[in-house]
Parts: sequence; C-alpha cells; structure tokens
Amino acid sequence: MTYVPKKDVWEIEQCCCRWFFRIKICIGECAFRPLHKLGRVKHKIFKVMRGTKIHSVYGSVFYSNEIGKIRKTGKYCADEAHEQKCWIFLLFCHHIYIVADNIQLRFFSWYTNAIVMMLSSLSICIPAYRDEQSIRHVVLGAKKIAKKYAKKFEIRLINDASPDGLSAVLQELSSRIPELRVITHQVNQGYGKTIKELYYGGRYDWLFTLPGDGQFEPIELVKLLPHTKHCDMIIGLRKHRHDSEKRKQQSAWYNALLRLFFALPTHDVNSIRLMKKSMLKTIRLTSESAFVDAELAIDAIQHGYKICEVPIRHEKRKTIGESGGKLSVIVPTILDFFRYVLIKT
Repeated sequence: MTYVPKKDVWEIEQCCCRWFFRIKICIGECAFRPLHKLGRVKHKIFKVMRGTKIHSVYGSVFYSNEIGKIRKTGKYCADEAHEQKCWIFLLFCHHIYIVADNIQLRFFSWYTNAIVMMLSSLSICIPAYRDEQSIRHVVLGAKKIAKKYAKKFEIRLINDASPDGLSAVLQELSSRIPELRVITHQVNQGYGKTIKELYYGGRYDWLFTLPGDGQFEPIELVKLLPHTKHCDMIIGLRKHRHDSEKRKQQSAWYNALLRLFFALPTHDVNSIRLMKKSMLKTIRLTSESAFVDAELAIDAIQHGYKICEVPIRHEKRKTIGESGGKLSVIVPTILDFFRYVLIKT
C-alpha cells in the first residue's frame, strides 16, 4: 500500500528543491569567500550565482559560460596569473555544484520511492483499436512502470478487431513479455463492451486503465499512487487536453450533466483510473457504451466507495483510432445515460 505524509509527492519535491537551492547557495558563498581579495571577480560571479539561471537544477553550467566571457574580455582580471587562479577556483566551485545537483536528484529518487510504496498486485487494462503505431510504446512503458511499483502484475490487452497491423505487433510483444495477455475480438465490440470485459477480467488487487493510442504515458500511474491510501478509485484529470475544441466542449457538457443528475464529483470521468478490483464484487455494470465509465463511478459512490481526481499530463493521440466524438459513440452513450436516469429514479 501507499503512505503519504500531509503533502503530495510533488509538493514535497518542490519543498526539498528550495532547501537544496539554499544549501547550494551556502556552499557557493563559502567557496567564494577566499576570492574577497580578487576584487571585482568575486562580485561579478556572485552576482551571476544569484541570477535567475542558477535557480534551475542544472544552473551551475552557467559558470563555464561566464568564465568564457572573462577569458575573452580580460575585463575582470588584472593579469594572466590572476586570471588562471580565478579559472581554477571557479572550475572547482562548478564541480561542487555538480555534486550538489547529483545529491539532489538521488535524494528525490530515494524519497519518492520511500513514500510511494509498491502495490500488492496490479492489472493494467489496455483497450486497443487502430493503435499499431503506438501500442509498442504503451505496452513497454506499462511493463516498466508496473515492474517498479507492483510486486506482481499483468498487462491485459484487448484487440477490438483492429483492421491495421496491430495483431502482428501484439504477437511479437507477447513472445517477449510473459506478463502480457492478449485477447482478440473477431468482430468490433466498441469501447463500452471492451473496457467492461477488461474490468471484470483483471485478476489482481488493483486495476489501472490505459488506452492504447498513447494519449497517456504509463508513468502517470505514479501521480495516482499516493492517493491509494484514502481513495478506492483515483481518476486522472486532464488539465490541458490536447483535443479539438469540439471534443473538449462535448466532454465538458457530458461531465456537467453527470454532476447535475448524479452529483458525481468528477470533471473527467472517461480518463485513466486506478481502482480496487474488489469494488466490482458489489457493482454490476449494465451499460455497453462509453457510459460504462460514468456508471462505474456513480455506482461506486452509491456503494460508499471514495473517489478522487488527480491532475495528470495529456498527450496528443499518436494514432487514428479516436472515435469518442463520432455519432456512433455519442448516441449509444446518451441512450444509456437516460436509461440509467430512469432506472435510478
């Protein structure tokens, strides 16, 4: 399971970054004290050190650029011997900063792994249709991230009768990745039936949904992990969507209707999610359209499960498999929506 102190992982990293910056400034200030007698060199370099560029993690490389200016102009050095002393000492300070940067990055890696503990088991669910170009990247990325954050895992992928060369790519990947389990539909079933089959087919304690079109990087799982301690379902919120304006408006209206009719506390119900498999023991999904994700979230709340949203990064789709904005998808979703309204009222 996951343990997180009061702050989120990324807030903690920002806090640590500020402290490391202060430490590095102290190192630099102490290192430059022997240069007091070197006159304007000290003041020029210390001014550079306090400049905006030094605030970045790798800002110390700016020293080499500044020393290049000093060597060319000779403006801040009395003679060649004086310049050589400055050059050697500044190189020494530059290496001090590189060491501090490495310590900072190693600390972030250790601290993140310390507070984001591994899941007991994880099933990654990937629906794929016309995703020949992106599926290799998605599957390999899913394997890498699951291996790091789950004690045991599986990757369940459904090829929904894709007409491109997806089957050949999946066959190659299956021979290389023993954790990959591929199911192939002979006839296209659509997103609703496919994702529902993946939900109920997952064998492990946690389910993580990931589309095969590459619009979400598998590493986004790490942003959801810290919330598994207090939430049963964590949904990714696409803050900056790389979709057309029409698609964004459709999604906004759809999610607004869900909040209005069902008081659903989400703003992006069809995004990626990490959830407990045990939820499906008490939830029976009936929809066969894209409404199935909303039905799952609504039923989860009604059964007392806790849902939360976490901002994630969204990428532009890398394939031509997008179908969410088509009438063939919208109409069945609307029908399932009103059917569900009638049943619940």
